[in-house]
Amino acid sequence: MKKTLILMGCLFSILLSIVSSGQFLSPTANLDAEIEQPTIGVFVGKTELEGSFTGYETELPVDFSEIEELTTYPILFDVLDDLFDVSILQNLNIFPILGSCHFENIERVTIVDIQKIQQLNLESITAEDLFDLIEVIVTYSNVSVDALDGLFMMGMGTDNVTVDTELNFAISSVAQIEITNGNETPLLALIANEKIPLHYKGNSIAITKFAEQGNIKLSNNGTVIWNGDSTGKIFFIKDSNISPILESIFYVFPLSKNEQKIATLSIEPANSEYLNTSFLISEISNTSTGIEQFNLSSFTGYIEKYDELIETAAMVVNGGMVLIGTNDSIVIDDTLQEFKNFGFARGNKYTVTINGGSQPKAKISGNYKLIFLGDHLYTAQAKESENGLSFPIFIVILWIIAIALFLIFKYYLKFDNNKNLEDKIKKYAFIFHIGSLILSFILLDREISYQFGVSALDAIFRGGIPLILLAFLLVEGIMWVIGYFSFAIPITLISKQGLKTIGIGKGGKGISKGIGALSIWVFCAIYVKLFVNIIFLFINPSMIIPIG
Repeated sequence: MKKTLILMGCLFSILLSIVSSGQFLSPTANLDAEIEQPTIGVFVGKTELEGSFTGYETELPVDFSEIEELTTYPILFDVLDDLFDVSILQNLNIFPILGSCHFENIERVTIVDIQKIQQLNLESITAEDLFDLIEVIVTYSNVSVDALDGLFMMGMGTDNVTVDTELNFAISSVAQIEITNGNETPLLALIANEKIPLHYKGNSIAITKFAEQGNIKLSNNGTVIWNGDSTGKIFFIKDSNISPILESIFYVFPLSKNEQKIATLSIEPANSEYLNTSFLISEISNTSTGIEQFNLSSFTGYIEKYDELIETAAMVVNGGMVLIGTNDSIVIDDTLQEFKNFGFARGNKYTVTINGGSQPKAKISGNYKLIFLGDHLYTAQAKESENGLSFPIFIVILWIIAIALFLIFKYYLKFDNNKNLEDKIKKYAFIFHIGSLILSFILLDREISYQFGVSALDAIFRGGIPLILLAFLLVEGIMWVIGYFSFAIPITLISKQGLKTIGIGKGGKGISKGIGALSIWVFCAIYVKLFVNIIFLFINPSMIIPIG
């Protein structure tokens, strides 16, 4: 008895482990799509970002004219060019920094007070004016620079800023910002509660504060050596290895007008411990405070409007994407499909390749467990169906086989029961039946969780059941009932006839019932999306998912 229980326990454990880690029965689909404005694509999950950015090729209200005028004086040019690369002023690109950033072990930092330069008479510089420049231009060597809690502009030349980092969890999107001159500029916006290291390929940049809040300080070996008012000052940084570390919640990466590959996002499901969307979304408004110079409503507006959806997406579309305002055509398993205003897809792992231009494009390619096309789920059983439905012919065939075998064994084939064998396995068959019922529910629950991201057990372990997840709990109950009548009964009948061939009759009915119970999991893995689409025929998806 003990040996049998141990063997059955090991068998159940192995089966559960295989399914929990691989979910090999769940169908997946390959998706290829290309989206561009006005479609908003929000990508959620563990994110690996790799890209090369050149900054904004635009005239921002950052006045460098006084410094440029100083460089026209030969007597000053050599002095200034030794302090910083004056050529970046002629080919200035702007990289915005929201929040904070840190520069470690910088060779030289030159602080230029623009307000004091404006007070100088540049038309007739005298020796006395040159002495005044000592107060206007101050240089520090071998220091660290911290730009803290504000909006800053990093001015640089034509060299690229590169990034190659992995974030445990992030929400990202290609969006537009409106600068004070009214022009909208495309960018990659990213929300994450982690630091992001950058690397600048040039050797000289400029940092200036661009909002009321925030400050810039310099330190040497942990000791602050400059912490004055940074308003109206420009900090020129010169170093052979400029690698700032961004420290924020909200990051923006400018996309150039050059129609070439700029960045790649590799996204996969994040571990549950990092799914902190409530905190991230609540921090957006805090990060945006005091940066009236930028209108981020085109991105933050969607995030805040669909905050409930995106919070759910952290579970349902963890490792996936949410598409808003889309009618884009996509290719799924070599068939042409179409999103209808809204869609999401839950992936195993996929990539987003971002190209620049006046209308940046995002090319998406990967393998997905769940694809919602706006009014129905994509199903492999119904590739050509507008509502994702097809007749479940396999269930009909299964019932025909079960009924045929039942009639054959009842009227044509007779086998003698082995009473001794039945007596020996009767108790074990009962245990197998009970164990199969429990295991079947667990496996079904894991299939629902694997495909949809949430399930009854997930909700229980999280300590609560949000209203938006009740639909998934209802689906799980419905699938159990339908699976019992569709799969479990005919599989039980077929198993029962098979046991008769080895002399096991009523004494082993627990075995056939146990096999039938396990088939509910198989049914769920194959047909859950199909039956969700049937529900969508009677219940508008917008009643379940807040897409309007």
